[in-house]
Amino acid sequence: MIAGVLERGPGTGRDPAAALGGDAQARRAGALHVAWRDPASAREADGLLVVLDGFLLGEVAELDQVAAGWRRSGAAMAESLRGAFTLLAWDEAAQEGMIACDQFSLRVCLIHGSSDGPLSFSTHLPALRAMLPRDPEPEPGVIVPWIAPHYLQGHGTMLRGVERVGAARLLELDVAGWRRRRYWQPAWRGTIDASEDELVDRLRSELRRAISERLSDGAPAGTILSGGVDSSVVLATAAGLEPRAGLRAYSTVFPDWPAADESRRIAATTDALGVPSARFALRPQGALRLALEQLRNSGTVPGGPGGLVERPGVSEAASEGVEVLLDGQGGDEVFGRSPYVMADSLRRADLAGAARAVRAMVPHRGRRRRQKLGDAARLLLEFGVRPALARPQRRDVAADWLTSSSAGVLDEVHDPWPWLGDRSVPRWWAYHAYLLSDHVEGSGLGEHIWERGVPFGLRSGAPLFDVDLVEFVLRIPPRVSWRHRMDRYLARATVAGRLPDVVRLNRVKANIGPFYLDLLTGPDSAIIRELLLDPRARVREFADAAWIERNVPRSPSRTDSDWLTWTTVVWRLATAECCLRWLEDRDFPDQLLARTDLPEPSWAPV
Repeated sequence: MIAGVLERGPGTGRDPAAALGGDAQARRAGALHVAWRDPASAREADGLLVVLDGFLLGEVAELDQVAAGWRRSGAAMAESLRGAFTLLAWDEAAQEGMIACDQFSLRVCLIHGSSDGPLSFSTHLPALRAMLPRDPEPEPGVIVPWIAPHYLQGHGTMLRGVERVGAARLLELDVAGWRRRRYWQPAWRGTIDASEDELVDRLRSELRRAISERLSDGAPAGTILSGGVDSSVVLATAAGLEPRAGLRAYSTVFPDWPAADESRRIAATTDALGVPSARFALRPQGALRLALEQLRNSGTVPGGPGGLVERPGVSEAASEGVEVLLDGQGGDEVFGRSPYVMADSLRRADLAGAARAVRAMVPHRGRRRRQKLGDAARLLLEFGVRPALARPQRRDVAADWLTSSSAGVLDEVHDPWPWLGDRSVPRWWAYHAYLLSDHVEGSGLGEHIWERGVPFGLRSGAPLFDVDLVEFVLRIPPRVSWRHRMDRYLARATVAGRLPDVVRLNRVKANIGPFYLDLLTGPDSAIIRELLLDPRARVREFADAAWIERNVPRSPSRTDSDWLTWTTVVWRLATAECCLRWLEDRDFPDQLLARTDLPEPSWAPV
């Protein structure tokens, strides 16, 4: 962890070392007062201080290399950085430096301050909060989209005035203040003119490189494995590397929820690859406890209860000495197809191309012809006609659980097409590039990948969030993906002959929604109801009290048409309420965690 203050004029009196606590090391270097503690590392020589939270990969992987790069080119050296990092460089003689964050917001840095005043910063939100002169107010522009729910846009947090530096951004620091700028973003460079076989070979090579770089120190590695394509491709690729000593797979299975259970595909994968595996049957309880632990430890709350599903594997991996954790997180963004290829087809008057994309997206199983035609028309309008004309539909983004004032806030802050900036580039590419950059930060996926391993001292490798892999994927011609009815075709092809076809060619996606429904209506529901049905619930400033009173006590079943929306909204309301109470009382998470009636996560080996 890193914390610090960039001062202008007299000292602020803020103590970064005290905010971090424990055995933090501290350094005053002119205008900069900075502290760090494990697992952050530092290098100080020749008047240059470099502090790293996270890890670096590639050509600039050591702090000595960072220092040399800074001496050569200053903040421009950030363009050569790879990995998961918040990196501070400070030149004491010149009284200037930078704070840079990685390209996918795996490691974040939070900041508070104006450009002409002192800047407080930390990779740990509770530490940043401890350095502020007063506790921030809630930020409606973030809380309202959270409970809407919509992906967040921009760098904001639920604390007013506290922002993330941002994915692929850096702060240039000097005695005059600080400036934020972007040092990397995907750039349109056309598509690669190569055969399908050549593209498969190149994608395979990029995957092998991305994974091997994260395992290069020989640390014992584990993979969070579902029966889906993304994590299976990652495991199959990792298993083909040499050496692979210590590689293990960890899976959660759902024998009581057939739609979510992928036991057979998981077993087929690990058996074929010869990878030792551990499987756990999870009970639907304990997600709220994990959310409160995250709030206490990091000052954030999870967007969904999915961390509970990964917890058995993460815990077991740590107990078995695993140091690096791989998974298929990011597969939707990296391997998925961009539906806005329809818009580009229409712009070229390529009706056959648009029709081909529509056919690939329309569900075929269990649908009548009339339903299919209706689905096709909606898809063509949403992903074809409107984006081709550059006229986004200003949807009614409000929901009946929001107050009228919250609906107004949401309409003001929500951009329905944040990816449509440069209209000279293809629509499919603009959307895909957005998914692989700013969207990752807004979704919180990068932070989730990292934070899940922190309590256990595990490093999350996140091999699919790799700059060079992403830049290659964005040059694959869309015709290759849409030529095949099967999504993720190229990714599947990279492991042909290694991954069993029952997994590699599977097109049925597991549905974990019913498990989440049982979770939100099960043992966790008592305290969720207690929080939200309290007439003084803080979230009622943003959510309609009548909706809460009417819906929170419900226990919908899968026969109710709104069960999925209910599950999502109640979780978001509950986690927002916890965060709002934490803003009032820093001890709130500990107080609730001390209660014996707050369910613990529970699982059993299979």
